[in-house]
Amino acid sequence: MGDKKETAKERRKRLTNGSNYDMTAERKESYSNEDLFSLGHLVNKLGWKGTGVLTIALIVAYILYTLI
Repeated sequence: MGDKKETAKERRKRLTNGSNYDMTAERKESYSNEDLFSLGHLVNKLGWKGTGVLTIALIVAYILYTLI
């Protein structure tokens, strides 16, 4: 039995060798038209900080709208 450990570079090469691995295909699949405006997709794209900033901006905009 071989006690040789496989490095990350070798593992990556082994997994991508022999297959037509296309990183852009994954990216294209994740941005379909039906998911573009869903809340889950927006939160996933912005992260928790971006979602918080967007929420605060919407609240401030609503308060300014009701005052005018």
